[in-house]
Amino acid sequence: MRRLTRVWFVCLAVGLGGCNGTLPLARLAPFQVIGRWTGSQWQAIGPTLGGKLDPTSINICDSGQPACMDAVVAEMSQRIAALGCSHLAPFATMYRQVSAEIRASADARRYIDPAYVVHLDAVFSTYYYHALDAWRAGRRNQVPQAWRIAFSAAENRQVSTLGDMLLGMNAHISRDLPYALATVGLRFPDGRSAVGDVIAVNKDIERATQPILAQIRAHYDPSLAPPPDLPHWVKPSEIPKIDRKSTRLNSSH
Repeated sequence: MRRLTRVWFVCLAVGLGGCNGTLPLARLAPFQVIGRWTGSQWQAIGPTLGGKLDPTSINICDSGQPACMDAVVAEMSQRIAALGCSHLAPFATMYRQVSAEIRASADARRYIDPAYVVHLDAVFSTYYYHALDAWRAGRRNQVPQAWRIAFSAAENRQVSTLGDMLLGMNAHISRDLPYALATVGLRFPDGRSAVGDVIAVNKDIERATQPILAQIRAHYDPSLAPPPDLPHWVKPSEIPKIDRKSTRLNSSH
């Protein structure tokens, strides 16, 4: 798994180098409802979600309320059920478990500002919903290139289950994370740096690893090899690159 981790950091660095020809932030609509797969709760949350954390917002995710993570996990559960035995399902299952760990950490106040991480997770997840819904609706021009590669490989069964999961992680983290951080910012409402909380999510991924592998083996692929852990979502040394890219994305609109 050390080899996989090194590969993952290379993917992250490559992803940070550009947006693969996709639309600039100003022209993206990651929070709109595209397909019929969005649950009723997220249909209410999604269209007004975005921007920096706002404790006064009536949107439970924009204000970072604990109930937001319940909504995130519920939305992912609905999508997993809709995917059935599709090769798109293992990544969705992995993502739900990581979000469940983030919910537990927010509830346990393992972060400096749990509301910030809740808000970031909600915004981040919508980029995945947007890409998945656009792909399933046949709107390929609305699917970022990194996601087109991942979804195409999954649907055409070109890689292993682990390959599907890693391609999904590459698309979501390497491509989507800078956009999410450009949206929410890297500072708490009081002006302090939020970098520590961004990095802390790596611990949630570590805690999620064994439950993820158990779920994938039980529901999709009994032969899935047991790596010690999954790649981290961000390496601390990559934060300055993400910050610079986020600044460029913000300045493009």
